Amino acid sequence: MASSNHTVVVSVLGLSRLDGENFSSHQGIGKSCLCYRFMYPGYDDYQQDHRSHSSLLALHEFESDVIHKDHFLYWGSTTRTYDAKGSSEKVQFEVLEYPVFYEDITDQPFHSKKSIGSLDGYMRMVLARTLDSPGKMSYKNRDLICSPQDYESVAFPPEIGKHRRGYVVVIDVSDNGPTFESRLRLTEKMVAHLASRKQKFICAATKTDESLATSLEKLSELARRNKFTLIEVSAKTNVNVTEMFEIVAAKVLGKTVQGLQTHVPPYSDAAQKTLSIRNSARQAFRTYLQKRVTVASELLTAIERTEEYKACAHLHGKFETDKMFAQHVLTLRNDEVSTSANVMDKVNIRQQFLEAYVAERTDLSPYTKYLKEGLAQRPPIQKAFSAKMDDFQFNQLFNSSSLADRARLLSISSPHALSWLSVVPSKGLGLHLNPDQFQVAIKWWLGLNASGGSLCSLCPDTVLDPLGHHASTCKRGGDAVFRHNRLRDVVAESCRLAHLSVKVEARNNLTPDHSHTRPADVLVQNWSRGRPAAFDMCDLKA
Repeated sequence: MASSNHTVVVSVLGLSRLDGENFSSHQGIGKSCLCYRFMYPGYDDYQQDHRSHSSLLALHEFESDVIHKDHFLYWGSTTRTYDAKGSSEKVQFEVLEYPVFYEDITDQPFHSKKSIGSLDGYMRMVLARTLDSPGKMSYKNRDLICSPQDYESVAFPPEIGKHRRGYVVVIDVSDNGPTFESRLRLTEKMVAHLASRKQKFICAATKTDESLATSLEKLSELARRNKFTLIEVSAKTNVNVTEMFEIVAAKVLGKTVQGLQTHVPPYSDAAQKTLSIRNSARQAFRTYLQKRVTVASELLTAIERTEEYKACAHLHGKFETDKMFAQHVLTLRNDEVSTSANVMDKVNIRQQFLEAYVAERTDLSPYTKYLKEGLAQRPPIQKAFSAKMDDFQFNQLFNSSSLADRARLLSISSPHALSWLSVVPSKGLGLHLNPDQFQVAIKWWLGLNASGGSLCSLCPDTVLDPLGHHASTCKRGGDAVFRHNRLRDVVAESCRLAHLSVKVEARNNLTPDHSHTRPADVLVQNWSRGRPAAFDMCDLKA
């Protein structure tokens, strides 16, 4: 079978609104979600919430290797193979995204190599003939900017500017009114820029799963009037995302690649096809379990190597797939128990035996009270005995502990305190710890030496206590500042989602006469009756 290779650069662009000649990208419209879904199509790989990266950055983040003082992100490359008429065609997709980054203090766009203070400047940057950014690294999520050592990243290829390029203009159709009208005008102007330069492009209506009919109708009318291709997509449900990139590649490469998607699938048909594929994968795995897994002692590690398991985990996630396996094994185990003649519970005999055993064992005298309470249950069960013994030992340990250890014991014995140890690790959901983080967490949990007597990097005259209390409460940085900032960001983001005007770390503007110089962690303009509201976050542990 003959084969050939092709490379196409797909640039994803789009902005939130246009105010006169100034634009804004403070509200996410779905560019990053589309790029992430295409680059990482697995259920567990996908991250839905990229809004935290979309605009505001600190100066050191803008100067990092990932952003590299540029207003574009390099998502890396992925290669897809297409077979048609006895030939194999490989297409390498290089994916770029064009957001606009704002300084978190001034709320103004960062200065870059090219002026982007207007829509014309933004489009000049998007359509630049050269893509020169030596030292720039690929992007995956916001954590990669601050902790690149925890993620795999690839360098921005210097030859990327030599390849043919296609463009995707993104517009959010999940709302209506003045905001959408502004986006529609902005989209029309961006399309005009691309058409005037005779570029290959399509327009993508994002968040179609939450779309409003009036917004889609207006966008469809714009597409008919200006004669450009419109595709309805949803990164959340993974509908038409791959087709979107393939249609762009087909426009760029022409008829040189057989097998690429060339026509726009109706959203309803594509959504039904996606649902059918997901259901088929689930049913195939369920059928495999019924035919091949017939004993409750079957191990999950052996099942994970099968194609049925991999296909189901890819479309439904490892947690859901493991849950199906566990439910099947539980059914088998219950069937085995119900059919066994040797599991008859002789309650009276067991009761008499346990009472005689406890009476004879003198070494159990400290626990006699708790054992008798367990025996009082009908029937006596291991859980009742264990609970009584655990209570007794906990009280002994608590009474002999220091004040700090008592606080720790009360904390770790609280309801759901162990939940973090039973969570399935998932980088996509941010539910994971690297080995060093896990070791420190376990040492704190067990009350072991977590610092080794070293000095605090932020308080040079302070020696870290062995239990790590200073590290979690240091007001000059560390965990206390991290928790405070995360809480501040969550409150600010919630207000933005409610379409409120929000400023973070607002200084000297809480009153007209500037008499209150203490900054507000979160300042919300027009909170009630035209008056602002200032919120100050406090970490009680600190």
